[in-house]
Amino acid sequence: MNIGRVRLGSIPRIVAIIHDQVSVRALKTLRENGADILEARIDLFRSTEIEYIIKSLKRIKETSRLPVIGTIRRPADGGRKSMPENTRLEIFKAIIPLVDCVDGEIDAPITDEVIRLAKRRKKKVIISYHNFKETPPDQQLVKLIRKGKAKGGDIIKLAVMSRTEEDVTRLLGLTYQHRDDHIITISIGKKGQITRIAAPFFGSLLTYGYVDSPVAPGQLSIGELEKMMNLLS
Repeated sequence: MNIGRVRLGSIPRIVAIIHDQVSVRALKTLRENGADILEARIDLFRSTEIEYIIKSLKRIKETSRLPVIGTIRRPADGGRKSMPENTRLEIFKAIIPLVDCVDGEIDAPITDEVIRLAKRRKKKVIISYHNFKETPPDQQLVKLIRKGKAKGGDIIKLAVMSRTEEDVTRLLGLTYQHRDDHIITISIGKKGQITRIAAPFFGSLLTYGYVDSPVAPGQLSIGELEKMMNLLS
C-alpha cells in the first residue's frame, strides 16, 4: 500500500504533523530531518476559510515535495478547533483533490461521505479512533478494526491512553497479531511513549512526530523519532 509515492509496510515511516505556520525553510528540510509523509492538521490552521486552506496546502505540498494526509480533527479527538460537521465536510470536499490521503474519525457523522468522496478520487483513507481515557479491551479494539474496514478504510488508526505498562504491552501485542490488517497504533501518554518508536516494528504502518511543538500527550519530534528508530533498525 502507498500514500502518494511512499510505500508502507516495508520499513517504518514517520509522519510530520504540521500546520499552516510552518516556515518554508522547515518544509524544505522535513525530508532530510526524517519525515516521509506530512499530516496537514487543518484544525491547527490559523483560518478555516476554504480559499486560505487551499492556498496553504498548495504551498505545503509544493515546498516539501512530500505526500500529504489531510486531517480536520474534532476537539473530542484531540483537535484544536470546534466547527460544525457540515463545515468540516465542505473543507474535506475542498482538500481531497489536493492531498494523497484523508483521515476521518470512525464515529463522525460525515465520515461515510468523506470516504465516498476520497474513493472517487482514488485517495487513501485512514479511519481513526481516539480514546483519551483508557486502552479498551482487545476484543473491543478488534471490533473497531473490523468496523473501520467495513466502512471502507484503507488504514485503521487506534490511538488510546495508556494507564499501565500492561496497556502498552497489550497494544503492542495486538499490533503484531493484526500486522497484516493495515493498522496504526499509538499508546497515548508518558507510559505509552515507547510505542511511538516501537509500534512500527510490531506492524504499525506509521508513527507521528511534531515539528515545532507536541500536539498530543507523549509525542516526540520527528528528529527524535528518526534517531531512535535508526538505532532499533
